Amino acid sequence: MRSKTGLYFGWTCLLAAGLLTLVLAPVYAGSDIWVPLGPNGSTVETVTGNSTGLYIGVWQQGVFRSLDEGVTWLHSSDGLTDTMISTLAAGPFSSTVVLFAGTYNGNVFKSVDGGEHWHILPGCSQFMDGNPLLEIVLDPTNPNTVYLRRYVMMVYKSEDGGITCHDIGPNWPNLFTRALVVDPVTPTILYLGTNQGVLKSMDGGNTWEARNSGLGDSVVHAIALAPSAPNILYAGTLHGVYRSDDGAEHWQETGLTCDIRELAVDPTNVNLIYAATFEPGDHQPNLFRTEDGGTSWHPAGTGWGNPSINSIFVHPFSPTRVYVGTDGKGVFRRSEAISTVFLPIVLR
Repeated sequence: MRSKTGLYFGWTCLLAAGLLTLVLAPVYAGSDIWVPLGPNGSTVETVTGNSTGLYIGVWQQGVFRSLDEGVTWLHSSDGLTDTMISTLAAGPFSSTVVLFAGTYNGNVFKSVDGGEHWHILPGCSQFMDGNPLLEIVLDPTNPNTVYLRRYVMMVYKSEDGGITCHDIGPNWPNLFTRALVVDPVTPTILYLGTNQGVLKSMDGGNTWEARNSGLGDSVVHAIALAPSAPNILYAGTLHGVYRSDDGAEHWQETGLTCDIRELAVDPTNVNLIYAATFEPGDHQPNLFRTEDGGTSWHPAGTGWGNPSINSIFVHPFSPTRVYVGTDGKGVFRRSEAISTVFLPIVLR
């Protein structure tokens, strides 16, 4: 797994009940089973989508799209001169077909036809200076406002759909970025996870302030919130998942204490969260779920052989459709069925 944070640590996980050393329990009615969707043997770095389709970025292969919820995949990389895909962004606009892609070589690409064709954006790519572009986030109310998170120190902003970009900092000494979130209701509010905790901007990135009360000196690898309650945030850290009920002013621990690298919140239910650990052991869960806002957690994955998870995507238009991108095993989709009979996969 290529760490999108640049740090590697040993894996230990505790639940509120104590040290977790269990093997996954037998499947029971209502438990999470994950159906493999392919592409077979691929490392999927990022998963995204909207009403126009589902899109994945595959290590050294480019972009694939599916128009049937992952049953079949189409290679959609025409114009991608760099296939080391690290991040994809699809706007939450019901009619848009505009996509952005970033690479580990620091290139930024855009598609205006749902991924069929791509073109490079030199005005933004130049600012990456060859450094990995690890995240692209779109303003949910304005498709021309684009944020790009580089690993070392910088966040960049475009207000013309990626034609030009400018640095919005934070430019703090020894700062490394980990995660970026835009408030879906008030998009001038930004949250940035870093090796120095959480930073918050109230003015679209012009100024930043630390918001670490209750977090201590935690390295924050992931931040997630739900449009249904944007003041409630979750932060994934080296020490577990933290929750804030007041827009990051104060944080408190939840019942899961792991090295968390990925988080996703159901867009309609702020208390339903998925959390992925970093490089789990052979007999340790790598994905957890809570349905009560973090008070209790349980292992959430069976049927996939415990790969490292690079991305969790809860579909904004159909939250029961949850996808994870993994190292070497492609994409999986969550199912509540008891049977472990997998759907047929056709890769084109």
